[in-house]
Amino acid sequence: MRVLEGSNRVRNGLMGILIVILVIGVGQSFASVPMLFATPTYYAEFSDTGGLNNGDKVRIAGVDVGTVRSMEIDGDKVVIGYALGGTQIGK
Repeated sequence: MRVLEGSNRVRNGLMGILIVILVIGVGQSFASVPMLFATPTYYAEFSDTGGLNNGDKVRIAGVDVGTVRSMEIDGDKVVIGYALGGTQIGK
């Protein structure tokens, strides 16, 4: 059986630290990839928004299902972009 010498311990310790740093770095880079944590944005057209603002709650049938993300004027309509907070509508 081989016994770890002093230089082998240092080398193995440094390799272990390097591997931990690489694992943490790769994990952080995956967290910053928008495709992995992206939520779809849905759009609806309204003729009157009645004081609606970005960040307001979206309610469907009286249930809070998401938030308003964007608002754009398109001719005589207002296009509202909203995201559902993990809520599925229908099947």
